[in-house]
Amino acid sequence: MAVLLAHGADSHQALEKGTSALHEICTRHGLVTPIIAAGHDLERRDAQGQTPLLRACEQRGKSKNAGLHEDDREHTALALIRAGANIHVADNPGSTALHYAVLNNLREVVEELLARGASTVAHNTHGLSPLHVALAESIDRSVDEDAMPSLRFKWNLERLGAAGANATERFPDGRTAPHFIAPVLMQCTAKDIEERAISTGSDEKDEGLYPACLALYQLFLDKGCSREARDNQGNTPIFAYVNQLRVYHMDEYTASPPEESDLRRMFAEHEVHAVNGNGDTLLHVVARRKDDPIDVPYDDEGNLFALLVELGLDPTRENKDGVTAREVAAACDKWSILDSTRNG
Repeated sequence: MAVLLAHGADSHQALEKGTSALHEICTRHGLVTPIIAAGHDLERRDAQGQTPLLRACEQRGKSKNAGLHEDDREHTALALIRAGANIHVADNPGSTALHYAVLNNLREVVEELLARGASTVAHNTHGLSPLHVALAESIDRSVDEDAMPSLRFKWNLERLGAAGANATERFPDGRTAPHFIAPVLMQCTAKDIEERAISTGSDEKDEGLYPACLALYQLFLDKGCSREARDNQGNTPIFAYVNQLRVYHMDEYTASPPEESDLRRMFAEHEVHAVNGNGDTLLHVVARRKDDPIDVPYDDEGNLFALLVELGLDPTRENKDGVTAREVAAACDKWSILDSTRNG
């Protein structure tokens, strides 16, 4: 590369779709030190308004580069940052290098950006800060039916919080950090810690998902978030908790139902009699949950519904549409719920 550059090769040679050779090198985590040494412009933007640094952090080619070691995914961005690339610029969607580094779990890049003063409160055009991205893209995905809960998000959240990110800032839809973390607690109850910790990688093996998520939940409470904060639909974090379907990956680890002690603790710490903007109770939410995609020998919904009834919730209470939780269960063919309250 140095020889080519010395003989006039242009790293900014235009390619299709408004990109350049340098941008494509950064997308592929290529070597950029010869280009930097040759004094080429590091702030040239492509059609999406991205500089080479933004490209390196965005990880467009991450599906093709999934097997790369972490160092191989980060060295290009680090070289650009250390060469003085502007870390504060945003692309057309308004995202900065920190947004993308957090999104892609580029820990060394995140550390370097924060050390150099990258803003933790910059918002993209969707109204999301880097902390929002860490919550929405990492935690939200960890409760998807095709994914397992993971601790990959935990470091970013803790580091951003320590660097001054606004922990209490709401999402545009009104959700707060506890709204995102609560569903993960449903997914990683204590009984199957060992199986999940072993199956999800070495740096999760030592800590355990459940206590780590509990600690993270408490961290945001300590920073000023509320257990009873309502989103734009009037849902508190406990609504997000009971709405999360317990997902079983029986081909990956031993399945087990949520621990009753975990459920009772969450219910004791939150207002279980809250109703949302539609007048739904937690019972309405449980009755309306989607079906479990895997046939498991556990009656999660029936047991959860019965526990909430035991705690004083009324399955015959109507929401603003005049519908009771039992009627929702009947409409959704949730026979285990109907059986659990047949004598109620």
